[in-house]
Amino acid sequence: MTRRTHRRVLQILAVLLAGGLTLAPGLSRAAVFQFVNADYVDPSGTLTSDADSGGAEDLFATVSGSFGSMTSSAGRFGNLGLSGQIVAPGSIEVSVMITNTNAFVNTSGAPQAASANFIIDGGFLGLNSAPGAMLELDLLVRADILAIGGGPVRRTDFEANVKLDDTTNPGGIPEFITSGDDIGATFDSLNGLARIPLSFQSLDLGIIDPGSAISLVYDVDIIGHFPVAPEGAAWAFSDPFNLSGNSPFPTLALSPVTTTVPEPTTAVLFLIGLAGLPLFRQGATRLTRRGHPSRA
Repeated sequence: MTRRTHRRVLQILAVLLAGGLTLAPGLSRAAVFQFVNADYVDPSGTLTSDADSGGAEDLFATVSGSFGSMTSSAGRFGNLGLSGQIVAPGSIEVSVMITNTNAFVNTSGAPQAASANFIIDGGFLGLNSAPGAMLELDLLVRADILAIGGGPVRRTDFEANVKLDDTTNPGGIPEFITSGDDIGATFDSLNGLARIPLSFQSLDLGIIDPGSAISLVYDVDIIGHFPVAPEGAAWAFSDPFNLSGNSPFPTLALSPVTTTVPEPTTAVLFLIGLAGLPLFRQGATRLTRRGHPSRA
């Protein structure tokens, strides 16, 4: 995750908590917050930017000009998309963040096993004839387990990075680099494309104790730096103009935790039997004496 993304996570969550959001029982989407942005900075440092934020609603951020065009979007059902292309030198960042600080509160009175399931809708990064350039995708899915009263208990992250780096081989085939969790990205060196396939992912959240809650964050960024005008630099992740398709925002799967009494093993039964043999012999001896009194 980039330093800028990390700062935005902290800033947005601070705003949500400062607004007085509290944990409510049951499954709720009332605390959903979404943020989208598209930034281009030219070599002189001039920023062209657009951003939008809100709750569970359709949001768009779009910038365009002689440098190219970029779009980021988020929908009311957790759908999102990023796309763009650059034909001039400069730096870019497009991102979508969705948070739900009240995704679930365990009011069942019993522990629940939980997982966060989400879809990676697929996309690509493309970099051709771009000496010194870099283009990367950062994806973060974060689940915070909160105790009664909102205190943190533990954090579980799914984080993946896919990068095309032309700084080590300027003007040649970019280096394809992946790190973090595997999302199945592959590299087409002939066309300078990193392809990200459609996939289903699951994040094990462990046991949620009674009264504990789950807070979710989904954050995806595409970042690029182009010292000179690239011949080809483009990207897409999900579909920014079709917000009715697959939703990548995590859905929670919960199931009661069942405990079973283990059956005694054969060895244990054997030892119990051995321990009972002296008692059995004593009883048998007494019965024998009673049935056959000694002769005078």
